[in-house]
Amino acid sequence: MKRPPGMQESPAATVETPSQPMLALPTWLPEAVLLLKHWRDSGLLHALQTKVLVPRGRMGHFEVCDFVLVLLAYTVSGERTLAALFTAMTPCAAALAALWQRERLPSRAALSRFLAAVPASALEALRAMLFHDLCAHGLTANRTGGLIDRAGHRQLVFDIDGTRQVARQRQVVFTAAHPPVRRRLVPLCAPGYTGRKRGEVTRTRTVIQQAHTHEWLGTFGHPGNGEAFVELERSCAAIVAYLHARGLPPTAGVLRLDGLYGFARYAWAMSQAGLGYVVRCCDYRLLEMPEVQAQLGTPSTLRFVQPETGTLRTVYDVGVVAWTAGADPTLRVPTRLVVTASPAPEAGAPAVGHRAGDVVYELFATDRTAPGWSALDVLTLYAARGGFEQTLAEEDREQHADRWCSGQAHGQELWQVLCQWVWNQRLRLGVAAQAPNVRRTLWAPAATEPTPDAEEVAEAPAALVTVDVRADATHSPVGEVLASAEPEPTPEPIAAPTPLLSPVAPPSAATAVQPFGQVAPASGRGRGRFGGSDFTWQADGTLRCP
Repeated sequence: MKRPPGMQESPAATVETPSQPMLALPTWLPEAVLLLKHWRDSGLLHALQTKVLVPRGRMGHFEVCDFVLVLLAYTVSGERTLAALFTAMTPCAAALAALWQRERLPSRAALSRFLAAVPASALEALRAMLFHDLCAHGLTANRTGGLIDRAGHRQLVFDIDGTRQVARQRQVVFTAAHPPVRRRLVPLCAPGYTGRKRGEVTRTRTVIQQAHTHEWLGTFGHPGNGEAFVELERSCAAIVAYLHARGLPPTAGVLRLDGLYGFARYAWAMSQAGLGYVVRCCDYRLLEMPEVQAQLGTPSTLRFVQPETGTLRTVYDVGVVAWTAGADPTLRVPTRLVVTASPAPEAGAPAVGHRAGDVVYELFATDRTAPGWSALDVLTLYAARGGFEQTLAEEDREQHADRWCSGQAHGQELWQVLCQWVWNQRLRLGVAAQAPNVRRTLWAPAATEPTPDAEEVAEAPAALVTVDVRADATHSPVGEVLASAEPEPTPEPIAAPTPLLSPVAPPSAATAVQPFGQVAPASGRGRGRFGGSDFTWQADGTLRCP
């Protein structure tokens, strides 16, 4: 074939390939090497080999550390299945084993047998070991975060809630001609609430989060809907130990809970542990109390605007009432009750609350009292639970800790405990690599003498007390940095802590009359969110958050 006129001859390209196949190294290998080296150098590997004991059974010549190494790689890799993990580890399995002075890694079958043989004692030993590592080496000092109420008292907020994983089961035939059915997930799952997920059985995993640093403090799983009271007691014990490690008394902890824990039995358990709480109350018998009826019969000047829906609610601060459990009258706890009233929907029952005529009442219980906490502060702090849901969504994207790893409960939970340790370690490494600046936010000024005839209308989160929230979110090669904090006060007097917020100059008169900005109308997932124009610069150089 003749070359067209004017076209230059291009040089020849030479491609060389080896005769033997060369598999590409996985992208997650550097992070796995970093974490495995940390286990070896920090003493975690030695503690694992001496404290976490599993009967050998059919483990062969492998030790517990061999299987934990594989599970750590499974957590870091993000592979959907163990089969995909072992395929990805093929070119680097020997290198990973050498980091812990091991000859080779176990097979998939050996890993499954190990997870099935994990006893409760080994699981609790690993949980205690990693929780001690969090208390000793987690985010401390000016990274712990905190919330300062209107009286100047510093507290830490904790979230407790359950996340569910649903399993779908095959349809089988139950006849005398067929052998008995044996479901593989019977030890893990049971019928229960599945939410929006499709499936027949479910497993509930209760998790604990430190709201300011986004550190995980624990995970406790049970079949079906779980054991809420048992999990709450264990969560309270973990939170108290965490506070003691940070030099704070239990009264400095505030638990933020949804309606699952909105009964007197759960409030009594938190009070026995010495912890504070802000919980949505589902015991609507309290509406029949004479003091509550008397308070609802008087006009109220407090208003609360729901940030997501814009619903305006009238707020009644009932005060302290005697809250008694319906099943056990001996369980009685004094609690502060806050009631909100809003117009009932035109048709159908309300999604949340108790309908009485044309009004829907919602109840919130707390042990925090005025003047440190106003009724609007209580509502606004509870409405901030959306941040906890966001963290759960981030965990699903980064780790997917609800992946089925074993058909036995202890083996499945052992891997989930390792998942939480990897999450916390990523936070620490991100802070060490990026050193993000702490963000200090003044949500509302300190309490002043109220005006009797003034109408107070609060729109969350503008009515929240002064609080330290998470720092600027930055990204590093080892994970996302989510930290918030201020310098940690001395542990002696919690009633008079060192102020964590620098004084903020009040806005000028010209600035005060300016609106915060309007939420741009949007549809779908963008509804109710703020835009860039809603954040305005003030005369003193600060940015006003709506």
